[in-house]
Amino acid sequence: MVTCLARLERDGIIQCLGSELEQATVRVYCAISVLPRSTVGVIRALEKMIEVEEVSSVSGQFDYLVFLRCTTHEKLDDLLDRIGNLEGVKQMQTSIILNRKIDRRGGAGAA
Repeated sequence: MVTCLARLERDGIIQCLGSELEQATVRVYCAISVLPRSTVGVIRALEKMIEVEEVSSVSGQFDYLVFLRCTTHEKLDDLLDRIGNLEGVKQMQTSIILNRKIDRRGGAGAA
C-alpha cells in the first residue's frame, strides 16, 4: 500500500499533506554571535522557541547557526525581533531559504 501511495504522489495524482505544509512554511538560517558568558542563557531561550528546529555551533564570524521555521513572514519578523532582543545576542545575519537544490535528508521539496 505504501508503494502505491508513493507512486500516486510521485505521478502528481495525490499530494501528501506533509508536502503541502512543508511548502507553506518560511525556512530560515540565522547566524548569531553572542557576547562572552552569554551562551547558556541564549541557548536556553532559543530552546523555548518552538520555531527553532536546530542550533549548531559553528566556526567563523558567528557562534551559532540556527534553523528556523515559521508559517508566515510576519511571524518570522516577530521571531527575529525576539531573538535579536535576547540578552547576550550581539549580532545576527538571516538568510531565507528560497528553494532547496539538494536534500539528501529525504525532506519534502527536494529537487
